Amino acid sequence: MKIVMRLVAIPLLLGAFVLQSGAQTTSADITGHVIDQSNGAVPNAEVKLIDQQTKAVITTTHTNPQGDFIFNDVNPGTYSISVSAAGYRAVNKVG
Repeated sequence: MKIVMRLVAIPLLLGAFVLQSGAQTTSADITGHVIDQSNGAVPNAEVKLIDQQTKAVITTTHTNPQGDFIFNDVNPGTYSISVSAAGYRAVNKVG
């Protein structure tokens, strides 16, 4: 089966600043939703955030029962997301 991944808030703009509690920050959250071909959620899928410049895995998380995942406080850069789950073909997305 094929995994389809919908990513929300992928654009991390270098130099983008967010005003938060009177302080400036240059990080953002990356969130997404992992579904299969029938639009069903894929729970407990392993999701890796990979730095495209260094090819290093920055962090790994798993989807919740609804297929959602989040990477908090990600610094500006170009990343790919790698998703794998038992019984599914792995998927890589560059954003």
